[in-house]
Amino acid sequence: MNDITWIQPYYHILLGYIPQKSKSVLDVGAGYGIFGFIIKKTRDVTLDCIEPFYTDLPHYNKVYRGTWNEVKLDRKYDVIVATEVIEHMNKDDALRFLDDVKIYGNRVIIATPKEFETQTMYDSNPYQAHKSVITKSEFEDHGYNVVELDRNLIGVCGN
Repeated sequence: MNDITWIQPYYHILLGYIPQKSKSVLDVGAGYGIFGFIIKKTRDVTLDCIEPFYTDLPHYNKVYRGTWNEVKLDRKYDVIVATEVIEHMNKDDALRFLDDVKIYGNRVIIATPKEFETQTMYDSNPYQAHKSVITKSEFEDHGYNVVELDRNLIGVCGN
C-alpha cells in the first residue's frame, strides 16, 4: 500500500460535478479533509462534514461526529459528496446509503473503488476497513449516472 492513499487522482472530476452556484456542501466521511479543503478553495459554500474519526478539520463550518448511520442531519444540502466511503460499509448499509443520501442532497456525488480491495484498519482508524464493493449496475439501479475510471466508479445523481 502506498504511504499516501487519501489524495485521489479523480478529485478534478468530482469538483466538476459541484456547480459553481452551490451554496452548501456536505462531505461524508471527510477523513483528513483534503477534498473538503479543495472545495472550500474553489467554491463559495457553507461546507459541513460527517467524520467519525479524524479531529483536525478547521475548514469545515460544522463537523458532525459519527458515521452516516449515527448522525442526524438537520438540513438539506445543494451537494453531498462521499469519496472513498461506501466501501467501508457493509453491503446492505452501502446500498441503503445510495438512496438515503438523496433525501438530504439535491445532487449526490459518490466515488468508490471499482473492485473490492482488502484493507484492514489503517492509520489507527478502525473505520478504514473495507467491507463491500458497489458495482456500476447497482449504482444505476439506484438512479445514479456512472463515470467509470480505471480503478474507480463515480456515481452522480440529482440536479
